[in-house]
Amino acid sequence: MKRNTRNLIFATMVGLTVSSNGATTFTEDFSSNTAGPNLTLGTAWNAATTSFASSNFTITSGGGPRIFLGTNDKDFQATDFVFTATVTLPNNTSADSMPFFGMGTPTPVANYGEPLTNQYLLMGYRADDKRFQVRSNSGTSGQIGNAFVTDPLAGGTHKMTMVWTAVTHTAVFTFDAGNDGVTNGINDYTFTRDATSNGFTNTTSQLIVGGGNGLIFDNITVSVPEPSAALLGGLGVLGLLRRRRI
Repeated sequence: MKRNTRNLIFATMVGLTVSSNGATTFTEDFSSNTAGPNLTLGTAWNAATTSFASSNFTITSGGGPRIFLGTNDKDFQATDFVFTATVTLPNNTSADSMPFFGMGTPTPVANYGEPLTNQYLLMGYRADDKRFQVRSNSGTSGQIGNAFVTDPLAGGTHKMTMVWTAVTHTAVFTFDAGNDGVTNGINDYTFTRDATSNGFTNTTSQLIVGGGNGLIFDNITVSVPEPSAALLGGLGVLGLLRRRRI
């Protein structure tokens, strides 16, 4: 009986370890002046160009064209994660400079250059409307918060965060204005979205960061649960069984 119990626990451990999500934890500061090993440029719409030469991800495209970085891993929807990046907004009021940040497939739609193909769940900021947006399958735009009279975010560096809970299929987006670690200021916003109600069922989701002319992205981090956690927990249980047997 004891042997069967130990075998069952071992089998459970193996199952948990094998089924653990393969998404990679990483930090990319572009210090190699490249996209790094975990990110790949999506297909540019129109004439969008990029540079990593200044140890960041800079987009230069004139009016309209956009481009994105997507993670090489495509299974993030299956696990909890925290996704962050800093963005420096150009000092203008152009909708073409709108940053996109979130989860989906980094393939641009014709005439938009935005990753609105297949399924997506994204946060953005429109300098022309001076409002935040959450974009998802249920709608291409949704204005969040009151419009700023002037744009206090233009020309500044800010932090975007997405926290995903796989079991509830819920995403919490946070925009930390000024990247000062305080997210309850007048220019800071937090949005929660139930991806299921938005029709998001993508099973090959990449994390995406990008947009249009003049945007500068840096310090991208992705944190996912350690697959070893289940294994260590199982080893602890086995240790207790062994001690009890002795």
